[in-house]
Amino acid sequence: MISIVITLPLLCLLATMSANPADALSIGLGLKVVVSGAGGQTGKSLFRQLLGDDDFLPIGIVRTQASKDSLLEDKSIPIDDESRIVVCDVADEAAVMGALDWSNIDTLCICTSGTPRPSGEMKDGRPVFAYPEGGDPEIVDWIGQKSQIDAMSQGASSSVRHIVVCSSMGGTDPENMLNVLGRKKDSETGKEVGGNILLWKRKSEKYLIEKSTSDSDLKYTIVHPGGLINEPGNQRELIVGVDDDRVTYGGEDSPRTVPRNDVARVMMEACRNLATYQNRSFDLRGHEPKEGEESCVTTDFSKLLDPLEGKNCDYSL
Repeated sequence: MISIVITLPLLCLLATMSANPADALSIGLGLKVVVSGAGGQTGKSLFRQLLGDDDFLPIGIVRTQASKDSLLEDKSIPIDDESRIVVCDVADEAAVMGALDWSNIDTLCICTSGTPRPSGEMKDGRPVFAYPEGGDPEIVDWIGQKSQIDAMSQGASSSVRHIVVCSSMGGTDPENMLNVLGRKKDSETGKEVGGNILLWKRKSEKYLIEKSTSDSDLKYTIVHPGGLINEPGNQRELIVGVDDDRVTYGGEDSPRTVPRNDVARVMMEACRNLATYQNRSFDLRGHEPKEGEESCVTTDFSKLLDPLEGKNCDYSL
């Protein structure tokens, strides 16, 4: 029979683990990974995959208690410790800084994003999309991402830290249709305001790259998925590229989309393979074989970026 002696130091350790999930993870094995936007579709897929892999010790960040409750009730999420999910408004810089002991985190995966919804109005026979209050791209995709980047960099220890961002293709085109969503005229000035989600995302990416340039221990990986689809992952050949160039990378008829689960998988492999993915910014799409076409499913993620021959997205465009 094995007996365990409960000592004062052990009690203190147990209390610390209960109070702060990041501290609890620091005594375990595996990379300590935070997934913000864990209540969203792509963030949830990433959180699920990380929880199912022994190489990682993930914490999810969600914006509301309702999102946390929904994750805990989701039978596909293998979690039995609710302290692994933290409620935090990422647009609140002080709240982000205080949400975790960031010096104990190895990797931050940013999956937060503004999400437009039908406003109930119609224009030219089409529904008008708008962002919910507090969910405008400037707030979520710029201020919110900046707050997370600052927390990860300011809470730094002497070790290497890694930030992986789920962004979007289309950032080279200011008039991309995604930028138009949520735009409206200011009643006083008559000028268009709001929207521009890809421009705000791109601003955050530039900020992260600048941070990394001045801090050699801060690494980044920026993934620009094509159109996100809710189809099974691990069934396609993944295509990487840069600067929204589909023709050079894949050909004229190459796909514009990629399953969310595949995006999440690439983000997870970026966490695992820092040497391969550090300081890289690239586009990502998925090729589904046509009938009679030989399948070539991507399985070796250590070579995924090889076709780029070292190229990254050009932020001067």
